[in-house]
Amino acid sequence: MRNFLGGLGKAGLLVAMAPVLLFAAGLPGDVYISQFWRDAISTHSPVINPAYMSDENAPAVRGVLAPTLGGAFTLAEYGATVPVSNMQTVGLSRFALSSKDAIQSTSYNIYTGKIDSTDESFKDNRSVTMLSYSIRPFNRLSLGTNVGIFNTTIDKQTGMSLDIGATFRFSHRFVGENLIGVIMNNLISKSVTGTKTQASDLRISWNGSYWENRLFAGVDMNIKDVFDQAKDVTSSRSSAASSGTKKVSVDYNARFGFWIFHAVNLFYTFGTDYRPPLMVLPSGIAINLPAVCAGQDLQAGFNITHNTVSDQTIASFFTRFNLGPSRERMFARLQSTAP
Repeated sequence: MRNFLGGLGKAGLLVAMAPVLLFAAGLPGDVYISQFWRDAISTHSPVINPAYMSDENAPAVRGVLAPTLGGAFTLAEYGATVPVSNMQTVGLSRFALSSKDAIQSTSYNIYTGKIDSTDESFKDNRSVTMLSYSIRPFNRLSLGTNVGIFNTTIDKQTGMSLDIGATFRFSHRFVGENLIGVIMNNLISKSVTGTKTQASDLRISWNGSYWENRLFAGVDMNIKDVFDQAKDVTSSRSSAASSGTKKVSVDYNARFGFWIFHAVNLFYTFGTDYRPPLMVLPSGIAINLPAVCAGQDLQAGFNITHNTVSDQTIASFFTRFNLGPSRERMFARLQSTAP
């Protein structure tokens, strides 16, 4: 991507790159957007860690939408997870950044020192379609993998990515329910030309719940460019590529909140380069309405975060709901009817 920008020499591309430079963090083609805008559903998303799917107790659908830069761009993630046995789960996700209108291209006039408009225009659309699989080989351990197909219009790249993740669950009456997760993003990341398009990232996470799930908290550490050399990476976000030397950088994000009568969820999200707009108020709220969904979870809400680098406030809207019977009921019924 960086080589493409330098060769084209069009200042208008910086407008298209603005949301990516602010939020990009790991998936190939610069479309793995930092999770702060979708943190409310991060523990249910195989994009964050495919091993999380093992904790989904029923077929589930999720979606999150975040307009940015005054609606010029839209960030979105949506998908579904389906248990296929007591120990295995599959998922399908789509992750996208899209531009609302065509962006007018510009060029720098070396004679006048001015930026002139050209007759060309373009749209900046980036997407990843991802298949996910998880298995629980032991009671507390889960393993998962993502295989993604990515596409970008601005530099016309198409390729694939591979993520591998794991989680370990433990509980105690004094420390509550805890889930430790590890994922290597972009263990493989190749475009159709065979060149690597994004640095590998190591994400380590912890999520905990207490007092019968009334209180919850979580922290994610994203260690970027762990195994990559500068010559291997073309991402403009990569610390190795930007410095020309081997360099590791760390981002973090965190969340905590509480449920009121298991119906209203108030929570805070904060991390590297972002925080709630007003620190004295929660950054998000969610409502759970199981009565509307035959006793299953039906959640909807919004989250507002302020990016301290761009000085932009971003609102995201999310929903998540379960469909069908629980994993235990579904497969216990199948076993009871088996010959």
